[in-house]
Amino acid sequence: MEIAAGVVLLLLAAGAYFVFEHTNLETTQVSLTLSDAAASPERAQSVPGAPEGVGTKRTLRTIVVADLHNNRYGRRNERLLAEIRSREPERILIPGDLVVNEKKSNRIALAFLEELAKLHVPVYYSMGNHECRFREREPEAFAAYRERVRELGIFFLDNERVTDPCGFSVWGLTLPLVYYQKLGKAPELTREALEELLGRAEGANLLLAHNPAFFPAYAAWGAQATLSGHMHGGVARFPLLGGVISPQWKLFPKYDAGKFTLGEAQLYVSRGLGTHTLPLRLFNRPELTELCLSVTLGGV
Repeated sequence: MEIAAGVVLLLLAAGAYFVFEHTNLETTQVSLTLSDAAASPERAQSVPGAPEGVGTKRTLRTIVVADLHNNRYGRRNERLLAEIRSREPERILIPGDLVVNEKKSNRIALAFLEELAKLHVPVYYSMGNHECRFREREPEAFAAYRERVRELGIFFLDNERVTDPCGFSVWGLTLPLVYYQKLGKAPELTREALEELLGRAEGANLLLAHNPAFFPAYAAWGAQATLSGHMHGGVARFPLLGGVISPQWKLFPKYDAGKFTLGEAQLYVSRGLGTHTLPLRLFNRPELTELCLSVTLGGV
């Protein structure tokens, strides 16, 4: 009887923790740097107010929102939005997967983006694999979704870049879905392939690239700072081992969560805010990232 009662209590405690971990996000802080001259104007859009020259130094409070999927913190994401507003961000970066290719989730994403637009700060949004599947399966609905996002004044970057008001470039990478295939080996991603997708990188570059697995290619291409998600922190996290499994069903992915460096290139991988195929998190709370982005241009 005592053993049975102990098992029941253990299961109840595990269930309570499971609910807590899925519904209580945490905000983590990280610092990244950008430097060098402003990027060339080729293939760029200009954010209103972008400077003509260089010679600036600034630290930007930046929020990173990754992998929201079909998740809500409050009926209309009130808790998530309140946390974002409390940080008074100057920039917001979204490295993909706000949606999960369901009409309901698209409404959730749009409602969330409508609130972000009211903050009147630059919001940069790149494609994840779920946005890519959305476009492939429902092209008309996707086109309407993208148009609405852009009507809100949000920069929806589909292998495009914009020049930030501080003078650095923000690039949004859209990888073909073959680079997300499960179990099988994805093709090698090279600097040349990235140049075909994005063009050449020059100057100070911040890259939104949903899949962090190709960090060496991003660094070789010229991304000084890369923001990613996709890995969901490896679903379950353990000391020394890190994240256990990737969305491609690979064990112990190298770039699972947190900050990584390769030479002078930097990568931050968010654990994300939602789940989908495996609706599970273990020792891996949903993450909102507060990024301290230090920008130095023009040799200052």
